[in-house]
Amino acid sequence: MRTDLRLREDRKRAALSLALTVAIYLMVLLGFWITGLLRLEELSDVAGPVKVHLTTRGQQESPASPPRPLETPPPPSPAPTPLPTQPPAATPTSAPTTPPVPPTTRPAATTTPSTPPSPTPAVITGREEGNTYTLGFSEAAGKVGRSIYVPIYLYMPLPSQLPRFVGENMVKDLRSKALFLRYYQEAGGAFSLVEQPPLDDRPDLWDALKGAGYDIGQAEYRHRPGLRPVTIQFSVDSHTRGSTLLAVTLVSSSGYSDIDEAVLYGFSRATFFNNTERPIKGSFTYRF
Repeated sequence: MRTDLRLREDRKRAALSLALTVAIYLMVLLGFWITGLLRLEELSDVAGPVKVHLTTRGQQESPASPPRPLETPPPPSPAPTPLPTQPPAATPTSAPTTPPVPPTTRPAATTTPSTPPSPTPAVITGREEGNTYTLGFSEAAGKVGRSIYVPIYLYMPLPSQLPRFVGENMVKDLRSKALFLRYYQEAGGAFSLVEQPPLDDRPDLWDALKGAGYDIGQAEYRHRPGLRPVTIQFSVDSHTRGSTLLAVTLVSSSGYSDIDEAVLYGFSRATFFNNTERPIKGSFTYRF
């Protein structure tokens, strides 16, 4: 009897505990629901603009304008296609070591001696009292050349007529007076040539005429009609034989024998050198 009574009491307690637990859960849920109804909605939680209309009593509220549609953001740009990744390069496996091969000795290559460039022939140019000349050799400079030069115009034919002031200045110069009067004489207010002086006397007379005021650059012989350049060919002997001139030959004439003679004679007054063991050929051109 007592055991049955205890079981019934335990069941009542369990039923009461379950009922209390359910009642507590219902009260809690009811409280949350009531709290949600009474909660004030913050304006910041509403999306878009909010319009507040103030109306007087009895005035009907105007319907609210529909909300502005939200701006749809532009669709995102497609992501760049990733480049295919190359698989990592395979680590090269070391080749099996082979024993070193002893170097083979090659026969020394025979070098062909290079041919030296041909020497540039020596060429000398010059100018004297309106005339020009070109002197050339078949050998390079330094091996052959001219050591002493005598101006060729000093052996040219003297003018047939001289202005009076030039003749008077020549007579005043006591050093050249006798030589001058040997070949010139005064006639009709001017000085005329009596005879052409020999080649060896001409250098002194030309120097005196230049000092007396005569324009040698406009000498009478330079104005002869048809006057052409004079060309000479020659050879210079080897140094063992004194470097003397050999075979001086007139190749091109000026057209006047006395001028050709003067050029040949004046050219032969120069001194040449030749440091080789053989004769060296050359040419000389004199232009007016």
